[in-house]
Amino acid sequence: MDHNYQIAYRFAVAGKTYTGTLTRKRVYNTTTLPSVGAAVPIRYLSSAPSVNGGASESLIGGLVLGALGLGLLGFTVKSPRPATQGTPPANPPSDTSSSSPAV
Repeated sequence: MDHNYQIAYRFAVAGKTYTGTLTRKRVYNTTTLPSVGAAVPIRYLSSAPSVNGGASESLIGGLVLGALGLGLLGFTVKSPRPATQGTPPANPPSDTSSSSPAV
């Protein structure tokens, strides 16, 4: 019999709701689990609240959380690219090399 539990939580930052889950493994005393509707301490990146986790996670979990946040930040913040493709030149050259005689 497994004694593993998934704890779902939700929180709001600046009016937007975010969700997450925690996994508790080998819980033999269920009184240590939070009751339904109870507050669960979590931590999240203030610049990207969608990257979140339990406050009691290990140091490795914190490093993974930080790496995910940096990856998300690097993915969303890109250097602007010049829009040269598909735009016509401002002053197209006129065709002055006509071979027909003037009348």
